Amino acid sequence: MANRGWRLFNARKTLQAWLAVYPCVLLFLAMFGRQLAHWPLPLRLLLSTAIIVPVVVNITAPLVERSIDWLLRVSGRHGTKAPAEQGKEEQP
Repeated sequence: MANRGWRLFNARKTLQAWLAVYPCVLLFLAMFGRQLAHWPLPLRLLLSTAIIVPVVVNITAPLVERSIDWLLRVSGRHGTKAPAEQGKEEQP
């Protein structure tokens, strides 16, 4: 049963990462894709990751995590922590 908990936790973290990264990449490409199309691929990737990674780490990932936590609290679902962390609070 503990294995199922880890799978759900990993699926949630994967979904959170995707929800944080996808809009940033989409926005970046929509804004700068045409201007950078003639650049060599390594330079396009260097510039895009230099901009996207800090935005994801400092803005969108925390926002997505807080939003999902809020949705789980509002819906009455629990289990917002990793399965290993859940048992720690229950022990006296």
